[in-house]
Amino acid sequence: MKLGVDRCLNLTNTARERDHEVMVSDNLALPFRDEAFDAALSIAVIHHFATTERRVRALRELARILRIGGRLMISVWAMEQRHRKVSQVWLGLVMLGLVST
Repeated sequence: MKLGVDRCLNLTNTARERDHEVMVSDNLALPFRDEAFDAALSIAVIHHFATTERRVRALRELARILRIGGRLMISVWAMEQRHRKVSQVWLGLVMLGLVST
């Protein structure tokens, strides 16, 4: 099953018009049972959360919906900007056990 999720109603409507299966949801409270998916993609989402705590919550939520041994790919934008800290996202991944140090 392939399912897209986004907070933006207009974006999900556009995707539906192109025959994609999508729904509106928030990354901090995904409407799926634990260990429901073999894989997940998070593209241009995590860096939008304003605090490290919210970023970690978002990462934990993604980990929650993955089966044990599942794969997660995360892409973030604008991490090269001085006010952003790559280490914050990396720390979240380490805390979830998604990467090792």
